[in-house]
Amino acid sequence: MRKWHLGLIILISLILFASLIFGILHLYAGKQEIPEGVTLGGYPVGKLKTTDVLAQLDQAAKDTLLQEVVFTTGGTEVRGTWEDIGVQYSFEEFRTALTDLTRGNLWERAKRRYYFKEFWKLQAVWEPSRLKQALSSEWEIRQFGEAVDARRLIGADDQIRYEPERTVQRIDWEALGEAIMKQVPKQLESGGASSLKPVFIKLPLKEQAPPVTVDSLKQQGIQRRIIQFSTGFNTSSEGRIHNVDSAARAVDGTLLAPGDIFDYEKAIEKAEREYGFREAPVIISGKFVPGVGGGICQVSSTLYGAVIRAGLGIVERRNHSLPVKYLPKGQDATFSRGYINFRFQNTTSSYLLISAKTTPGGLIIKLFGNAPQNIRYSIHTKITDTIQPPIQYISNPSLPQGSSQTIRAGRVGYIVETYRTKYIDGVAQKPELLTRDTYPAQSAIIAVRSAQTDLGSTPGPSQTEPLIIEDGISIP
Repeated sequence: MRKWHLGLIILISLILFASLIFGILHLYAGKQEIPEGVTLGGYPVGKLKTTDVLAQLDQAAKDTLLQEVVFTTGGTEVRGTWEDIGVQYSFEEFRTALTDLTRGNLWERAKRRYYFKEFWKLQAVWEPSRLKQALSSEWEIRQFGEAVDARRLIGADDQIRYEPERTVQRIDWEALGEAIMKQVPKQLESGGASSLKPVFIKLPLKEQAPPVTVDSLKQQGIQRRIIQFSTGFNTSSEGRIHNVDSAARAVDGTLLAPGDIFDYEKAIEKAEREYGFREAPVIISGKFVPGVGGGICQVSSTLYGAVIRAGLGIVERRNHSLPVKYLPKGQDATFSRGYINFRFQNTTSSYLLISAKTTPGGLIIKLFGNAPQNIRYSIHTKITDTIQPPIQYISNPSLPQGSSQTIRAGRVGYIVETYRTKYIDGVAQKPELLTRDTYPAQSAIIAVRSAQTDLGSTPGPSQTEPLIIEDGISIP
């Protein structure tokens, strides 16, 4: 009996003890306060209600971020606050730990509360976009100036020299980010920003080179003048000389990378847009007529002369419909917008620079690049056949019987072959046939009293045929 009574007492005692422990755990785990002694970034949060602490932390963070930050460089100051420049505090880790205090069973909640970390570091994050708006590229240009590209200079002696680039200072944003994160407050200030002195940060700078440097220019491989070719103006009109100069200025300075193709039509578009063309004779159907842009083919033809003497590859080229005075037959290159173009390819292993200058006496084309100095080219042409002009008769009843009148003298046509000979160390190689060109004959027109076929007025292109304007861009 006594044993049973003792056992009952022990059982009741254990139940009471377990109930006491459970009650204590329940009270401990169910507390709505943060454990005593806890701080976040030096800010005491122990014993604060979990429902209120985040709001207090947000306010303390806002107050702290109102501290003034001064960026300095060369006597210039840019002022703002931590908040202005994009600094924020993150409480996510602490927020997650608070949430964990209310999750899980009684034992898990009590355990998390017991082991709740006492000292929490303040986590700052920086988003640079706001500061980059204040210290923008325009601000940097006003403060530090702009970088200047290096230039390649070609003297009157055709020697190549270089004008060095000028670097410029720019903000080192990576280093600035490190400086900001180092200086940002690691503790929250409950007294607000008024109790904090301004923080001064010297802007870290780095040298920035322009896109074009002496090294980048030298890497293009342009080492010397490889060819020069010129043509004269003879008795060109003022308008024609202007047109040649406009086209030459559009071509001058053209830079071709290895494999690039030069397109004369694009140069003419640039010349028309930037310099304009004047009235000068153009070629239509093998004869000169008034027009605009006359003379532009002297540039394409002179450039063609330089290109074939440099051994470069021709992509597209056609001779004029009648011989020109400034070049031998077979060595010209005509142009008609939309129909006939002049194109060549830089077949060297280096960049190619075109110089095109007019002088009082004519046009000079120079090509600069890099080509073996033991190789040169010569050009020669030969007339392989002539084409006699046909005779066409028209009626003129006012002429005496048996008499005639020459209205237009005929012009002989030619078939011409152009050859290029390559010399290696002065030894001629087998000549290469470059082109076989035909310059059509122009018929003679003779008036007689009565002709079987009356030509009437000189025929022009039919309305179904395109109007091909050579050596110019338009007619009135």
